Amino acid sequence: MSPTRLALLELACTLALPLLVLQFGTSTFGPVGVVVAAAVPVGAFVLGQMVWTRTVSALGVISLFGVGLSGGVAMLRLDTSWFAWKEALLPVLVGCATAATALGPWPLVGVVLERVLDPAALDRAAAEPDRRAAYTSAIRRSTVEFGVASAAPAVLAFALARILVVSDAGTEAWAEEIGRYSVWSVPAVSMPAVVLAVVAFRRAMALVEQALGVEFETLLPDLME
Repeated sequence: MSPTRLALLELACTLALPLLVLQFGTSTFGPVGVVVAAAVPVGAFVLGQMVWTRTVSALGVISLFGVGLSGGVAMLRLDTSWFAWKEALLPVLVGCATAATALGPWPLVGVVLERVLDPAALDRAAAEPDRRAAYTSAIRRSTVEFGVASAAPAVLAFALARILVVSDAGTEAWAEEIGRYSVWSVPAVSMPAVVLAVVAFRRAMALVEQALGVEFETLLPDLME
């Protein structure tokens, strides 16, 4: 399967299908069963990718973790506020994990750039020790900024969940509110998260240019070759 088709399948199984199940499946599966049903396509994709490609879908694991926590809130009949805290917890965990890589040998931004940039062009631009040190500092700083950008939507997620999910956990009304929250979270939480990620990436590009003294475009591979 091509990378494009795999990415589309990942989005369908980890985002689109669970969202549709949560929105329209309450009457079929019940208030608790609908959460379990939403986890089926996510779990199937994660397991299938592990078997066929020997890799793990980070998006799938995060989605499965979130659905599992929602199911726990429903089955344990916890206070409604726990759902809001759960929604806020996920981006915070992702942000903290991202920022924490800046302290290790493989900052996340550096790992991504190694897959995007032309290795030969990067080696030439960072040939001098001072340039290499500046580049390393830039990717560590960018990784921290990416972590902050990833965690920031937690505030929006918490506020939206507190506004839309108000019924007792495990009830039919609660399940319907979860579905409504899932729909509204796309424009209210996911889209701002994408915007913040783009801003963080632009910042990373600027920091790399400043560190190496070259235009970012000169570090990209020549696709015509």
